[in-house]
Amino acid sequence: PCTSVSVERLFSRARHLCHEARGSMKAKTITEAMLTKMWIKSGYLKVQE
Repeated sequence: PCTSVSVERLFSRARHLCHEARGSMKAKTITEAMLTKMWIKSGYLKVQE
């Protein structure tokens, strides 16, 4: 589950997502992108090709 991710890992992922090219993203968009990535990796969300 998302709540079991360590704080350090969460900040590391956020740093990779929030580099200069994406600096204008809103906090809600960043949160949604991180959750979507975690859901895909965990199998909760399927990506159609």
